[in-house]
Amino acid sequence: MSYTQVDAGVYHTVLLRSDGCAVACGSNTSGQCNIPPVDEDIFYTQVSAGLGHTVLLRSDGRAVACGSNAHGRCNIPPLDEGVSYMQVSAGNVHTLLLQSDGGAVACGRNGSNGTCNIPPLDEGVWYTQVSAGVSHSLLLLCDGSAVAFGDNHFRECNLPSLEPGTFYLSDTDMLSGRDRVLQLDLISDDAIAVTCSDLAGEEVVCLNAGVSDLAWNNHKAIARQLHECLQNLRLVLPDGQLLASVCRANPGITVANVFERRKRARHT
Repeated sequence: MSYTQVDAGVYHTVLLRSDGCAVACGSNTSGQCNIPPVDEDIFYTQVSAGLGHTVLLRSDGRAVACGSNAHGRCNIPPLDEGVSYMQVSAGNVHTLLLQSDGGAVACGRNGSNGTCNIPPLDEGVWYTQVSAGVSHSLLLLCDGSAVAFGDNHFRECNLPSLEPGTFYLSDTDMLSGRDRVLQLDLISDDAIAVTCSDLAGEEVVCLNAGVSDLAWNNHKAIARQLHECLQNLRLVLPDGQLLASVCRANPGITVANVFERRKRARHT
């Protein structure tokens, strides 16, 4: 067993283990180290520690929080049907969450400067990462740009201008070296490859499928957009688990296995 992701809060620490469990140490004055139990076959995929609260992402796309709920920082917004959470970030007194549809939501103290006021997105653009600070918020967009809002007392929202041809990259805390991510690659006109690999590029499993195998046309279109934005894709299976998590637990998985899982999910 090993640790796959860690996050340091103000007075406590949260760690994600390779078995999908999370543990914590440090100040527990508000119960921020009391990790909520999960149901069988559900595990944690990301952890984030704030001032007096902890936010955890589950394999079924839901998020939970424990600890101080002052200002509603643990009141995780409900999800629309078909949408899941992809990443979470705990600030001092607010929480940010990234959704699978590319939107972002927030809860907690909004302050006079709108720390929880997520900027609306232009058509064809979506958020790819969120990060909550003490009293400001930072969000990364698929085009490599970033936006910051909230308290700007120390100019923490004055983001440096990008030179032509450069863009901001996702934080490696989100794509941990031990975490598995998925990259969609076009390998021919009628097929794509879904590769499950770690941040260093070490391939774990590669699933090849033709268009007829799963009506890959929509996925190919998404792949082209992702390549243009130099982004990764995380796929959610019908049973609510991330394909990356399934690949990590079953290194020999094939496309046929994935569809067997889908059939079983439909009949249970």
